[in-house]
Amino acid sequence: MGQSNSAPTSVPSSLTKSQAFYRSLSKTLPPLSVQDYEAIFASLAQTDDTGEVTYWTEDTLARFLEVPSKIGSLLFKSASYLAALPTLENVPAPLDKEGLGIAAILLTQQIPDEVLSRRELNRLLFNSFAEIPPKATDSETDKEASEKRYRPYGPQIPVATMTSLILFLLSMSTSHSLTTPETTLVSTTESSRRHAPTTAKAIINAIQGYAKSPSDLIHYDAFRAFIERDSPYFFDPLVPLFQNFFFDRQKWTGKTLLREGWIGAMETENLTDTMNLFTLAQLSMFFPKEWRMGKMVALYAGSRDGFSMGMFESKVLKYPGITFLSIVLITGPSILLVRGITKSSETDPEEVLLGVYVSTPWKSSSKGISDHFLCH
Repeated sequence: MGQSNSAPTSVPSSLTKSQAFYRSLSKTLPPLSVQDYEAIFASLAQTDDTGEVTYWTEDTLARFLEVPSKIGSLLFKSASYLAALPTLENVPAPLDKEGLGIAAILLTQQIPDEVLSRRELNRLLFNSFAEIPPKATDSETDKEASEKRYRPYGPQIPVATMTSLILFLLSMSTSHSLTTPETTLVSTTESSRRHAPTTAKAIINAIQGYAKSPSDLIHYDAFRAFIERDSPYFFDPLVPLFQNFFFDRQKWTGKTLLREGWIGAMETENLTDTMNLFTLAQLSMFFPKEWRMGKMVALYAGSRDGFSMGMFESKVLKYPGITFLSIVLITGPSILLVRGITKSSETDPEEVLLGVYVSTPWKSSSKGISDHFLCH
C-alpha cells in the first residue's frame, strides 16, 4: 500500500511548489519546532543515488512512530498523498523534507484557517486514506458500466480499511498530555479490549447510516455527514502522534512534550463496562476540547444504586452542572408481523448503548429542553 521504498527521482534545483508551500507553512510554527523537525528528518533520512534527494521510507516512518506495520502502511499512504500539496499532481509524492513537513503540519492540524478550512482539511485527510476507483473502460459490459454509473464516484475507503483506522484512532486516544511514542497505544486489559471492535462497528454503522446505498465502501459524502454531525474531532487522535515530529527528544532530554491549548480524550474517575476507554474515545470525537476538561464522575449507576426513580433523583437532581446519561438496552428475540404472518426473529441478544448529553442541571419539571442530543 502506498509508495514503495525505492528511491524517488531527483527534484530540480529551482524551488518547487511543495518547497515553497512548506516554507510558507513553517513560518507559522514556533522556530524551535521547525528546527526540531528538520533535525529529526535529517537524522533518519536516506539519500538517493545522486546524493541530491533525501527522503523517508515507509519502514522509517513506521519505526519512528512506533506503530504496527499495517498502520504504518496506512499512515505512509496518507503522508505521501498530503506531501503532494498544494497541487496534488504527483500522488504519491516522496517524503522529502518539504513533503513530510507538509504532511506533519496538516496531521497535527497546525495549518492556518485562512489556508484550509476545517471542512477542507477533513476532506484532504479522508482522501489521503482513500482509493480512487477506476473509471469505466471500453472492455466492460453494459451491465458493469451501468452499475458503476449509478455508484458514487470519487475517493472511497473500504470498510475493512476504515475499521482498521478507527480501531487505531480509538486506541490512540489519550488524556490531556501529548504522549511519547512508547505510550501512544493505550494499555488496556483483556476485559476492556473486547469493547474496541464493538465501538468500531458502531462508528462504521453510523457512517453507513448516512449513505444512500450502504456497501463495503465508505464514500466521502456519507463520511462528511457523519463527521459534521456525529464526530467533528474524528482525526484528533493523530495530533499527538505526529506532534512527535516537532519535538527532538534527544535535544530535550527529560522534558515533556506539550502543546499549548491541546486537550486530549475525556477521562473518568472509574472505568466501567459502559464507560470504558473506547466509549470515552468515541465521545471525545464529538465533544469539543472545552468539554473534555476535568474528569467525568459517576453520579448514579443502576447496577450499583438500584433502579428506583427515587434513588435516581436523590443522586442526580442536586448536581449543578451538565451531565451525560448512558442507557444500556439488551435486544433479544422479538415477534415480527410480516404481511400478516407472525414470526419469531432468530437474532441473538445484542447490547445497545444509548447516550444523552444534557446541557442543563436536572430538575423536576414538565417542560423539556432543546440543547441536548441523543447518540449511540
